[in-house]
Amino acid sequence: MTPIRLLVGLGNPGQAYVSTRHNTGQSCIQSFATQAGIKLKHQPKLHASTGKLPNGCLIAIPDCYMNDSGIAVQAVLHYYKMPLASCLIVYDECDLPIAQARLKWGGQSSHNGVIDIVSKVHSDAFWRLRLGIDRPIKPVRMKDYVLGRLSPSTLQAQSDLYKQLYTSVDLLADGLFEQWMNVWHVKVAAGSID
Repeated sequence: MTPIRLLVGLGNPGQAYVSTRHNTGQSCIQSFATQAGIKLKHQPKLHASTGKLPNGCLIAIPDCYMNDSGIAVQAVLHYYKMPLASCLIVYDECDLPIAQARLKWGGQSSHNGVIDIVSKVHSDAFWRLRLGIDRPIKPVRMKDYVLGRLSPSTLQAQSDLYKQLYTSVDLLADGLFEQWMNVWHVKVAAGSID
């Protein structure tokens, strides 16, 4: 398999969406940038802010809304001449518990950001890193739920997850997907990120 060269964190732009469930992917990539000590550079022509990790991977946060995520992904891939298979899309997943991560290759998705990316690049042949936001306990419209703000304790759990995920990014950059899954999917099965 092609090693990862681009990590894209999905979310919505603007202060109104900071710390919402739907911005989990964006928050993860921003955390990676912070841990790497790099500042993301806004590139209007790419519809994204980008930076480079020490391992050479490019990270990007689209500046367009979630449902238009494909515009940024397509632009970044084209500008840097990267194959789609080298791209990892990081996003929120309500079918996973809080602070759990799951890696997946290709296939269909009900996530609007991923749906738009597939429609823009005309393929689903890319990696996804799904980060758990859990399902609502009380009946609520899914749109309202994903756009709701996370509690301080959940934000801390996610922050801890991002720090641990960052330590394993090199495995993805080296194309060691099975090794990554052996570590993280076992942790998911065990119900722990310790």
